[in-house]
Amino acid sequence: MSEINTTFIDYVKKNINSLKEIYGIKDNGHAFASWAVGYINELSDDESINYTDTLGKGDGGIDGWYFDEEENIFHLYQVKYSESPLETTFNSSPISELLNGLDIVKDYSTASAKNKKLGKISKNLIDAKNNEASIVLNCILFGTISSSAKLEMKNRCASNSEKPQYEFWDIDKLYDLYISREIGEDLSGVNINVDLVDKNYIKVQSPENNSGIGESIVINLGGKQLASAVENYIPKIFGSNVRYNLGRRNKVNAKIQETLISDMDSSEFWHRNNGITILVNDYSIDEDKLILTNPQIVNGCQTVSTMVESLDRIKDRVLILSKIVKVDSNQIGKHKALEISESTNSQSPVKSSDLKSNDKVQMNIQTSFKNLKQPWYYERKRGAWKSLDRSEKKKYEKRKINMTDLGQTWLSYIGEPAKAIASKELIFSDQETYKEVYQTSQDVRVYLLSKKLFDKFNDYIGINNLEQINELSKNIDENMLSKLLRAKKLVVAHSVAMSKHILDERYKYIDGDKAERIIEYLDTDTEFTNNILKLTINSHGRFVEQNGKDIDILKLYKDKQTLDKLLYNVRDYLSFINIKLELKDI
Repeated sequence: MSEINTTFIDYVKKNINSLKEIYGIKDNGHAFASWAVGYINELSDDESINYTDTLGKGDGGIDGWYFDEEENIFHLYQVKYSESPLETTFNSSPISELLNGLDIVKDYSTASAKNKKLGKISKNLIDAKNNEASIVLNCILFGTISSSAKLEMKNRCASNSEKPQYEFWDIDKLYDLYISREIGEDLSGVNINVDLVDKNYIKVQSPENNSGIGESIVINLGGKQLASAVENYIPKIFGSNVRYNLGRRNKVNAKIQETLISDMDSSEFWHRNNGITILVNDYSIDEDKLILTNPQIVNGCQTVSTMVESLDRIKDRVLILSKIVKVDSNQIGKHKALEISESTNSQSPVKSSDLKSNDKVQMNIQTSFKNLKQPWYYERKRGAWKSLDRSEKKKYEKRKINMTDLGQTWLSYIGEPAKAIASKELIFSDQETYKEVYQTSQDVRVYLLSKKLFDKFNDYIGINNLEQINELSKNIDENMLSKLLRAKKLVVAHSVAMSKHILDERYKYIDGDKAERIIEYLDTDTEFTNNILKLTINSHGRFVEQNGKDIDILKLYKDKQTLDKLLYNVRDYLSFINIKLELKDI
């Protein structure tokens, strides 16, 4: 069990309160479900809100769903929340509710008779099953689950006709995920001892240029012995892995587990598995033990995670090919460790953004932000901001932006808001899009204008601002605003694109100097800001009215044609409706 501190609990509750405020959610349990489903699957707030739009009376035991197309897995969620998670243990009730929900949604007639939302989930589930997707039942708990409940889930899933897999996301597992993503600690100063089952190894000399990489070895380690040695050091032992995602249930993990515990196949594990790479600051072999100093598993964390989960069932004959690579603890060694981590992961699905952090254009953009009159911190690598000392952070105050946020706000600004939010992975994986967004020649003050506009609309479009929104747009009532909020990030991104059109109409080409002045007006001049807000929010309201009451708002705003229709409304307001483009001279 993890040693959970109050910082994590405060982190979760802060996110819950943020979702309640932005989306008008009244119940902590609903907000927790939205946050947790989004956090586990790395979804946007808009997506997580839509995937948990089932909570309440008549939800059939389904608090959320998500189809992971990449892994071809259909997830169903039952979520329980406690205000005192460290003192709360849940019984089997969420399991019964979840399995009852599965029985409902596996049959479209039964689900649609309950309500439209369950009918929609059922249709998506049946479509996924027709494409041979597997089903995973997830219990998310802000607390712990009893051992008897875990056993009941195992038995009932085994006897269920759908043969679903299952996953428990209790507070311990959520905390481990938080540590792996937000903290990024390593095991400096820690030695881990692995019992050896094979004392033979191949020694690999350090590179000739002695570039931070020391003498290394290739050795066969026992799967059970390795899992036992690292069990208490997860997730910190994966801190240097660029693609580590704790607990994501997928077909790869399931296949690994099957081989590990199989009487017949376990002896072939070595032949079927690619092996693992462990970076260390030092290593030694003492009789029958391999001693690893500050070990970091940078390739093979899915394999090792599955080994730890299956520790009590791994067959003794399981061996795993292991590269133990010694890297220096200085800056050169750390740089080499990053290169090795990226290289060993680049042959399988990797977050492209992680591999772009050392691009020259990213370094140049970071320098340009740093050299502004009021310097901004440009976070090229996730977690870099947290590594700054207090004096460094004080220099920037709250002026920071990360690589992904810049990509999304800029892509919105230049007229591709649907791609910016719904297909943000293309920002880094599609070379044409990447070059379109990140340019050394671009004045970073214009980048900042796109961020300022995005932040302005993100703060403005919320249920708590209904009265102010009504003052600017009479056709947006609470129901329409609630509908827009179900695609909030997409609505915000389209608002940024419309704002650029408005500013271009008034000021023509926006260079760095003009961008700096506009940012100043957005910060200080309410009338200037309201003129832009009025045009954009009226355009949204009219657009939604034109598309009728029963529209799928998320699908609508993912459509590439939506921006053209919104811009038509903007031009229409400017030409025929009594909203003047009254903006300051620059």
